[in-house]
Amino acid sequence: MAAARTGSSRFSRNRAVAWFAILALGLGLRLWGLDAHTLTHAEVYVPRLEMPEYVSAPPPRPTLAATALGTLHHDNHPPGYYAFMWAWTGAFGTGLSALRLPSALVGAATVGLLFFLLRRRDGDGVALFATALLALHGHHLFWSQQARMWVFLAAFAVLSILLLDSLHRRFRATSAVAYVAVVAAGLWFEYSFWPFFFAQIFWELCRSCETPRAPATLDLQLAALVSSLPVLWFLKAHLASERTEYLARTGLVDHLGGFLLLQWWLRGPAPPERLGPLASFGVLALLVVCAALLVAGVVYVRSATGSHVVPEARTPGLASAWRTVVRPLRAMRKLPWLRRLTDDPASVHVLLPLTILLVGSLFVPSVAARSLLFITPFALWLVARGLFAWLRSPTLRIIAIAALLGVGVISVRQYTKPWGSHYDYQGLAAAMQADWSREDLILIHDSWRSQPMHYYLPPSRYRTGDFGEHSGGLAKAGSERPERLWVVIFGNQDVAAFETLKSKLGGYRERKRVDASAGYAVLLQRRNGKPPVDD
Repeated sequence: MAAARTGSSRFSRNRAVAWFAILALGLGLRLWGLDAHTLTHAEVYVPRLEMPEYVSAPPPRPTLAATALGTLHHDNHPPGYYAFMWAWTGAFGTGLSALRLPSALVGAATVGLLFFLLRRRDGDGVALFATALLALHGHHLFWSQQARMWVFLAAFAVLSILLLDSLHRRFRATSAVAYVAVVAAGLWFEYSFWPFFFAQIFWELCRSCETPRAPATLDLQLAALVSSLPVLWFLKAHLASERTEYLARTGLVDHLGGFLLLQWWLRGPAPPERLGPLASFGVLALLVVCAALLVAGVVYVRSATGSHVVPEARTPGLASAWRTVVRPLRAMRKLPWLRRLTDDPASVHVLLPLTILLVGSLFVPSVAARSLLFITPFALWLVARGLFAWLRSPTLRIIAIAALLGVGVISVRQYTKPWGSHYDYQGLAAAMQADWSREDLILIHDSWRSQPMHYYLPPSRYRTGDFGEHSGGLAKAGSERPERLWVVIFGNQDVAAFETLKSKLGGYRERKRVDASAGYAVLLQRRNGKPPVDD
């Protein structure tokens, strides 16, 4: 007996060491180089960033009201994430590390939480392997280093299922409040979380349909739904403005292929000239392997165990409708395989939200790899389960685990080198600052491509202006034309505007040009003028 306890203790310590190592890896990767890369266009939407008044997408949003209501006019997401970041930047500032730190910490926390969700249902081996895959998931890592909402959705998804499981083992008021808050946060952060929430309601109905009365967990889900109904008003406004049309550039097959690659674990085979035939074949082979392991993970699901201790629901009308609601579910679950499937959180929360979103995308463009990132932890769960169930030989299992972890390492390299932005705003600003004078006027076209430049050239420290058709930058300078002008160029739209501007700048000559990735800045100086004194 003593020997058994010693072995159990040793295994427990080994498991804890492995979990801490994976968590440290996930956190370290997400914090490494957090502020080393340029601010991206999507990150400009974080509120409180210093922007000149002429910027329109997005305009300056110093207040909470401007942050929340502004999403109706210049965005296609609900206001939850922006309201959170408004409070965060108010407390911690708008430095690049501060902007990205919430995503990095939440992304790493998801890695840690996934283990506790999986181990009770599929054991420590599956839990540790799936957790390691998420720690090395390049796409998840990429968005963990961006000031955006996508990794938050994955964290809310894992934590909500973990809390729901906890409520079934022991119903506590603190867990109930936490569950409502987490689900409501997901619904307020992004529209794609709603299909996940519907899948969660379906899962709760299925696992509780044998009880004679409606469980109190449905009360909690109803409370989360009611508290999130205003989000549907934002959704209606965004659908009316057709701001999701850019998602139509990729079709249903592309989205499904991205899912089978576990939300672009490895980048797809396009463009072929960059990957080559060998790498393209590797991506195709990985797609086939992922599909096979996903199917195996669904097929080899274990039967649910444990008793339910959830009290009865108290919402008026919910208890009376319970029998009508659960009658078809009970009939459906008489098939043993369907019973196991609907009891399994991984299968339900992968297949049902994916189906809803893919079918919906046929009518309204609504799916992108990043918007399905909340499914990734559950897809990795199925992959890990399928591998352990399919490969009984320890040798083959170790080889397969090593191979997939190797893919994870490649994935990390793919999504960190090169990094995310097509435009190097940070590099261009640094090149300009090497030859900048305090008397210079910097003209930046009011377009989405150019907005991140204002983060590096804030109007409180630099003289900036727009150079659209109205030549607002020159108007700002007054009747006395500045000695030197910088004109920042990103894309053909800026080039066309610059050509219009040059027709009004006959007294200037080009003195210098500095380049960065996909952009450049031109320094113009007045003819026969004296160079200003450098700062």
